Amino acid sequence: TLTLTIDTSQLQDMVYSGTITIKGPSNTLSSLFNLHVSPATPPPLTPSPGSLSIVMESGQSSIYNSISILPSGSSITATAQINSGGNWLTIMAINAGASPSVEVTTSAVELSPGVYQATITATSAVYGSIQIPVTLTVISAPTPQTQFTVSPQSINLSAAVGGQFPNQ
Repeated sequence: TLTLTIDTSQLQDMVYSGTITIKGPSNTLSSLFNLHVSPATPPPLTPSPGSLSIVMESGQSSIYNSISILPSGSSITATAQINSGGNWLTIMAINAGASPSVEVTTSAVELSPGVYQATITATSAVYGSIQIPVTLTVISAPTPQTQFTVSPQSINLSAAVGGQFPNQ
C-alpha cells in the first residue's frame, strides 16, 4: 500500500498534473495524476441578532436597531422588502469598522395597530446573501382608560439583619 499526502496550503486555485513513479527491484510503475485545487468555501454571512421583533405604539416616531454581520471585514449591501403596511422600515448598510452592520429604523407614525412583516437581505460579493426577518407589532397608544397606576407610589420596607422578612 502506498499512501500519498499532499499539502495544499501553499497551492493556488488550479489543476496540477504530474506523474508518480515507483521503482522496485525488478520493475518500475508510473501513474499519471491530476489534482484539482479549489478555493476554500467561505463561511456564510451570519447576522446578530438573526431576526428583529419590535413593538411600538401607534403614532410612535422612530426606534433604531443595529444588526451586526459576520464575518468581520466583509463588505455588504442591504435591501429591504416590506411585505405589509407601507413605508415603516428604512435601512442602511454600514461598512466602517471591523464588522459591517445594518442600521434599521422603524416608524409607526402612520400605522394602525397590527402586525407588519419585512425582510432585510444583506449581500456580500464574497460571502453570499442572508435574509433577516423583521416583525413590527403596533399596539394602540395608551389612553386614560387603558393606563394603570400604582398606589401608593412608594413603599418603605424594613427587616432585621439575619431575620426573616416580615409581611408588610
